[in-house]
Amino acid sequence: WIFFVKVFVMMYRSKTSVLRCVVFLGMCTLSGCGGPQFGLVSGQVTLDGKPLPDISVRFEDEGGSAAIARTDKAGKYEMRYTVDHMGAPVGKHKVTIFTPAPLSDGTGERALPEIVPAKYNSKSTLTQDVKSGSQVCNFELTSKP
Repeated sequence: WIFFVKVFVMMYRSKTSVLRCVVFLGMCTLSGCGGPQFGLVSGQVTLDGKPLPDISVRFEDEGGSAAIARTDKAGKYEMRYTVDHMGAPVGKHKVTIFTPAPLSDGTGERALPEIVPAKYNSKSTLTQDVKSGSQVCNFELTSKP
């Protein structure tokens, strides 16, 4: 951003027309200088037709960035990228759904059992394409292999 601001200031000081400044800022915006685009993602997670409360839903893009959500009592969730930023980056994501259980003291074992089948977390093949705008992504999980 500093580079673009310096160029803008130089253009303005050299008495370049306002039109050129506007064109420059427009090109900057269209070229993606504003950072990644995000899509607002919400939905519901069920297991064998029943809502899954207090479950984590994680979307990880190909670059390794992740958005995460926690389901409410009705199994509904809303993705969050950071504390201040709702949604997930636009693009293809690997999806993992898991029980956010703490580890027990010193053993590395889970203090609570994982209630979501491994095919949705440690062995997940779930993917989701996030588009700009709002979208609903429901996950209807089954306990059957």
